[in-house]
Amino acid sequence: MKSTILSKYFIIYIIYRLIISSPLYSQNYITQYPFPEIIGSNQKTPSYSDYTTHILSIVGEYTSSLKAHDQLYKFPPTQAPDPLFRQKYNPVPARDYILQEAAKHRIVIFNEAHHQPLHRVFTASFLDTLWNMGFRYFGAEGLVEFPYHQEKRQFPISGDGFYLDEPQYGNLVRNAMQLGYNVFGYDNHGIENFVNDSTHLELRDKFQAQKILKILQTDSTVKILIHCGYGHLTEKKRAGSYKTMGVWIKELSGIDPLTIEQTRLTEKGNPEYEDPYYHLIEDIEYSAAFLDESGSGFMGATGEHLVDIRIYHPRTKFVNARPHWLLTENKTYVNLPDSMLASCPCLVFAYYSDEPLGSAIPTDVIYISDSLNPKSLILDRDKDYEIVIRSLPDKTNYSREFVKKFKLKDLKFLPSPD
Repeated sequence: MKSTILSKYFIIYIIYRLIISSPLYSQNYITQYPFPEIIGSNQKTPSYSDYTTHILSIVGEYTSSLKAHDQLYKFPPTQAPDPLFRQKYNPVPARDYILQEAAKHRIVIFNEAHHQPLHRVFTASFLDTLWNMGFRYFGAEGLVEFPYHQEKRQFPISGDGFYLDEPQYGNLVRNAMQLGYNVFGYDNHGIENFVNDSTHLELRDKFQAQKILKILQTDSTVKILIHCGYGHLTEKKRAGSYKTMGVWIKELSGIDPLTIEQTRLTEKGNPEYEDPYYHLIEDIEYSAAFLDESGSGFMGATGEHLVDIRIYHPRTKFVNARPHWLLTENKTYVNLPDSMLASCPCLVFAYYSDEPLGSAIPTDVIYISDSLNPKSLILDRDKDYEIVIRSLPDKTNYSREFVKKFKLKDLKFLPSPD
């Protein structure tokens, strides 16, 4: 039964890939990025918030996405933090500590909150160094099962996976492809992925672990990097819960993965819903792990060893109306001229000019409400781009679109101050 379901989903995926590569589809490819105004008018029930947080995140509305997520998951902390925490634990730079520990493991797993692109940017920052340490496979939640390496494609396209339409997820997968990783999907796109009860959730996580471990059967020395959502990485079955992917990996293989948790000690849209420990450490201005004098890591309020490393990310600062952590190495702020903002409210899409416009995932997307509230694109200094600007549909559902090719040295596109 399971194989039949998976086969159906694979056939649907192949048909979808054929559709999105057609000229007809390329004329409408950006309609998957709705305008915030349209999202707001459709949000009639709280259950719509999961979709809302995702859509707001993919069009660059970072703060609005966090706040929408808060509306769905209103869980104020109930346990007070240890007032002596800062005396017991010292911060260490997260990157240095993670790489130190990664050298001891064959499987490294980062997690994310699905509406939080910061977590994707953080994982992406490790790709090149882990490659140099011998990691050759990269698996990401939401990717469909497809032999990407056989296509010899070095960019993600619409249809590669549900989360990839968010630019930073696309950039994470794009960077992995370009470095030479064997990129793979490990999720079960059958019924277990859509039924929310403990039995089916456990089946899904077991499938994920089996898919990852299957790679080890082909090469006993291979090293694998995984990027998953939320609690799939936990290494211990919690009371009243089910066995997660991390538990199954250990149980089925005996391999202890390095698990790196990013979702707890990270900002929310409303500080009221943040982990109480976050408020004890938010003066720290870099991503950090916390170790006691014996070298053991902070395991959260309960002290239960569910993961190996809990990462703290500092509160976001905004530069040119964009999160500061988007400005990674070799990127710069780029402002569009006023003449191109006359059709705002508008969505602005930045595509690499050597990738197919109409199917590739944009490297950046921003929403500009009007010319008086501009935002900067954040682009690589040494790349060429095609820019698509899409105006808000009018009452007749007509939306103007136009494409502009340019290089950063084009004087019409002046980099804003770094």
